[in-house]
Amino acid sequence: MTRRSFLLPLLLGLLAASAPAAHAQGTFRVGYSADSTRQAPLTVTFTATFPAAHTVRWAFGDGAAAQGPQVTHTYYRPGTFTLTATLLNAQGREVSRAETPIEVRSGGPERAELTVLHAPGSVRIGPAGSVLYRPEPPRVFLDGREVGPGPAP
Repeated sequence: MTRRSFLLPLLLGLLAASAPAAHAQGTFRVGYSADSTRQAPLTVTFTATFPAAHTVRWAFGDGAAAQGPQVTHTYYRPGTFTLTATLLNAQGREVSRAETPIEVRSGGPERAELTVLHAPGSVRIGPAGSVLYRPEPPRVFLDGREVGPGPAP
């Protein structure tokens, strides 16, 4: 498991309508952990620490997004994605942003392998050994007809 983090010193301004600006120091730290092979499909856990009354919005660089101090995301395709972590104050305004590239390596060409287990009175078919770059389960066809769970016609 690879762990990486980067630190953004954050100066939070506390403004009052008629008083001069007062400042409080805070730290916005973002880190992530992933398998060291970095091969797709790659599941990455992102974590952030930040001052109270703030929240973090995550954009994973592949169109998906999440919010919260710890999130998990799976990259199904190889490539370099820009992770953006945005720190929002209690009013929902952006006060800081962190970006870092996430490199996802190819696990080899996408391929479907079929495992057939034969037992008296039954045959089981499964996708063990397949390399699939999408989140849905593989579809199995027999004589041009899709075979789902349960007995085949």
